[in-house]
Amino acid sequence: MKRWLFLLLCGTASVLFADSSQSPYGVCAHICKGEQWKLAEPKFRVMKPAGIRWVRNGFTWEQAEPKQGVWDYSKLDIVAETAKRYQIDILPILAYDVPWGHPVSKHLELWKEYVRRTVSRYGKQFRFWEIWNEPNIHERPGSKIDPEEYVQILRAAREEIKKIDPDLQVVFGGTAGVPISYIEACLKAGGANYFDVMNIHPYIQPGLPEKMKELIDPLFALLQRYNVKKPVWVTEFSWPTHRYPPVMTPEVLREALKHFHLTPETAGIAVIRNPDLENERGKLFAPNDYTLGVFPKRKEISYADLKNLDVRRYPLLVPSLTQAFPREYFTDVVDYVKRGGVILHSFGLPFYCDAKKNAEGLWRQIPDPQESMMKALHIQWLAGWKDKVPKSGTIQAAPGLKLPAIRFRGSERYLSDGNLKKGDRLIPLYLQKNKEFCAPVVGVYRFDSDLKGGVIADVNFPISGVTQEVQGQYLPRAYLTLLSCGIERIFWYKFRAEEYDPTCNGHHFGIVHRDYSPRDAFTAYRFLIRMCPEGSTRPEMTREGRLCHARWKRPDGVVVHAWWTTEGEQSVRLPFAAREIYDHLGKKQPLRETLTAAGGILYATEP
Repeated sequence: MKRWLFLLLCGTASVLFADSSQSPYGVCAHICKGEQWKLAEPKFRVMKPAGIRWVRNGFTWEQAEPKQGVWDYSKLDIVAETAKRYQIDILPILAYDVPWGHPVSKHLELWKEYVRRTVSRYGKQFRFWEIWNEPNIHERPGSKIDPEEYVQILRAAREEIKKIDPDLQVVFGGTAGVPISYIEACLKAGGANYFDVMNIHPYIQPGLPEKMKELIDPLFALLQRYNVKKPVWVTEFSWPTHRYPPVMTPEVLREALKHFHLTPETAGIAVIRNPDLENERGKLFAPNDYTLGVFPKRKEISYADLKNLDVRRYPLLVPSLTQAFPREYFTDVVDYVKRGGVILHSFGLPFYCDAKKNAEGLWRQIPDPQESMMKALHIQWLAGWKDKVPKSGTIQAAPGLKLPAIRFRGSERYLSDGNLKKGDRLIPLYLQKNKEFCAPVVGVYRFDSDLKGGVIADVNFPISGVTQEVQGQYLPRAYLTLLSCGIERIFWYKFRAEEYDPTCNGHHFGIVHRDYSPRDAFTAYRFLIRMCPEGSTRPEMTREGRLCHARWKRPDGVVVHAWWTTEGEQSVRLPFAAREIYDHLGKKQPLRETLTAAGGILYATEP
């Protein structure tokens, strides 16, 4: 039985935050850029009664100095005054360059003037100042900085900030992920001398919240190795709720099947479902079966049925809904295509890797690429991580085709004709284009060589977000996990979901809807703050298998327990007679001796 314990503190439990100004609960909210300052008041109005006390937002150089020598703080002044009225603490981000200050590391005097003017203006109100955002990646053009350069920028900012007020706190620029090598390089360059708070963005989607411990532990070990005894914050993390529609829509399938003189209404299709492989990344992220409701003559079969599959009755075959296929059955697939059968594949590369059963009897993919399987079927793929091809672009229907638009960012996988033999053809259905390159991402392989059938392939690999229900389950689990790991302050990204484009993840991170009505995540956040308010002890968290348990004491002396599972359901016999039981959304539950733990937290208070 797997068991581990989240405990950084020995002896008596420590108090998390003794006063409201030190609340651990924050959000990121865009309230300054452009005309977004107008949204500060409606956002704060919803945050305050929920107990959300911290807001992270950029006070960027280009906002303060829109033209060289022209300083305009009028909009930031409005935001600061509004935050004061609603008793919201802001974590401002000092970041990014301007055309006359690029790169910042070569224009440190200009950078220091921006820091000095901004912090002097707001330093009495805002006591923590974050220096840059995600310096380890190209979050926006020119924003990625080498560790040594970042330390120069950090040092220059700290010098100005401490001159203004030595008690002001400098926050390390939140890194994208937890890049240990980048952070260590900053420490080697002396970076620990120039910040008061370490800061990371441990995004882990589509992973589970509890997996963040695997990112956090190495960071604390690194800090301990360099004798850095400073608080650690998480100023961004989230799970978006965007949804991608399937690429293999009925319109696309109909167009592809024309090349084999077939239609969805008349063609028999055999489908192999393998729940182990489909759910290996979690049930929430399992690929959709795009054949359901489209093919009236649909039949599910097993791997063993492949050998004797009648091509005349079932001219179409879906051998896998994933990129993995057991190599031991692959010769039967090749034989099927030799007899004129057509393979249908969507979501990633067909026959990319092998699959085998593990010691527990569960199918698991073997992640080594199986080029030989693709070559045997005369298909080939190109990818941005192994070939000199672009990793993104614009996806459009092939010339002359009227097909639905594919509404997600470009693919880094392409179809190629490199393994075709004489008589074979690759017919594009969708092409990905950019200035340098153009190749199919959805296409039809039509064989007339030793193979007589074909392959209809869609190599796009869009990953949808979680449902809003699951987002609401994940939020309190993530906060309890991070707090128990030793994180001091936590900001969810972000507060409001714009919800303009259903396929854009950036529009669906929020915990309230576009009209400020609550999503489940907001309701769960509000109730978590009620159950674990400022002044509570740090949650102590244990895990046995898939069952998780956290325990803490509130300022009123009440001991609170939380149970949930990482997958499925599990019975939990309470070790005490509960005073109250609530679900993660705050709905009161009947008092009972045994709980059924699942993905949403169940809170129980001791008598």
